[in-house]
Amino acid sequence: MRAAALSVLGMVVLATRLCGQQRKTCLMVLDNADRQMTTNSLVPGNTIVDVAGNVRMHCDKQKVSLRTDSLSMLSGDYARLYGHAVYQDSSYQFAADTIVYLTRTEKVEGRGHVVALDKTTGSTLVGPFVDYWRQVKGINDSAKVVALLRPTVRYFGRTTPKDTAREQPYILSGQMLQGFGGSRLWGSGAVTVDRDSLHGTGDSLAFQRGATSVAQLIGVPARLRRNGTDSFTVTGSEIRLGLADDKLRDLHAFGGAHVTRGPSVITGDTVVLSFAAEKLSLTLAWGKKNGATLHSSGYDVRGDSLAVDSPGELLRELRVKNGTIFNPRDTSAVAGVTAAADSSKPDTTRNFLSGNRLLAHFDQADSAGTVITRLKGLESFGRAASYFARTVVKNGKTTPSINYTLADTIFVFMKTGDSTGVSSVRAYGHVYGAQLETASLRKKGDSSRVTVPGARP
Repeated sequence: MRAAALSVLGMVVLATRLCGQQRKTCLMVLDNADRQMTTNSLVPGNTIVDVAGNVRMHCDKQKVSLRTDSLSMLSGDYARLYGHAVYQDSSYQFAADTIVYLTRTEKVEGRGHVVALDKTTGSTLVGPFVDYWRQVKGINDSAKVVALLRPTVRYFGRTTPKDTAREQPYILSGQMLQGFGGSRLWGSGAVTVDRDSLHGTGDSLAFQRGATSVAQLIGVPARLRRNGTDSFTVTGSEIRLGLADDKLRDLHAFGGAHVTRGPSVITGDTVVLSFAAEKLSLTLAWGKKNGATLHSSGYDVRGDSLAVDSPGELLRELRVKNGTIFNPRDTSAVAGVTAAADSSKPDTTRNFLSGNRLLAHFDQADSAGTVITRLKGLESFGRAASYFARTVVKNGKTTPSINYTLADTIFVFMKTGDSTGVSSVRAYGHVYGAQLETASLRKKGDSSRVTVPGARP
């Protein structure tokens, strides 16, 4: 029985060669079939072959093999595999309930429960509808996979499959995923990206692998979140991840970018996060129209652009171009200075420092066993301006003190151990300003006593 099957399929191969055709596509050869083979010719020149029972086949002189419970083949160009169907070549393996193999276009169609394996990296794709085009010179320039109906990819980097147990995969899903060779992947329809503590969503996904890999989430808005002690959330019309050795190297958010990390919120047309050993080390933000903003623990920063240095995820320095740094609001700064009959709202102008270039320096200190970040000092260069209002005790009475200064350069020194208290302010070069203080509080008038000229006391 097996000899008869080999004889029939062998004649197909022989006839192809005798016709002088140098086919680059698969010429199928039957290796095993446990049960009877049947053939019929419904159309002249087209032979239908049906075999069953542990069917095994391979492509002549090519590293392609197929196995299944039963097989139906039309003239060697079309093969349908039923039940536990498996196709594999030197790069990929596909297992499915049903596989159709079209040899003229080197296309494999997997249906049902499909599991595709990248034999180089160990990456897998699982879904109900998967098409694969094998790379064959002159037919398909590169391998391509198209998967529909929300498939899921477990993607590993450029490692051998035995290494995948030690590596966290990227898990990708979407209504459609499409891959080209081993270097490009595109997805659409409510896509998701997960890896360990990272979770991203968007309308579409683009991924290109190389020495430096790039992944893009596109949507309105796209969203990426990292959970854990070093958590952050990023939103924007586009989020681009740079990967080195498949580890996060940098992140770009475009179009109304919004980054939240702990108590800090950064916005801009573009926000860039740079990582060292997957820890945030530098944040950049800028905007052509509305500039960039930073809000953190009551402080507000506005400028054309800003940069935050945080090596090892410890805040060290903030740099701002053409901007202003506002201190946390101090509602008590001018409390009690209005007269009893004055119904106007108290002045709540915030302390600020502005200039062409601003620097804020930070350090870390231990506080009851907890590491806290403290503001050490501020510097302003070029058209510098500072406004500081605070309440002071003078002659046993609480009075306001307001200082407004213009200069080429202004330095603000903070009190030791106090990240909000100002120790001193120094100004240099073309200094102008005003210092306003109230010596004492006005006494309330007594309307019950009236003095009449000439009257006796």
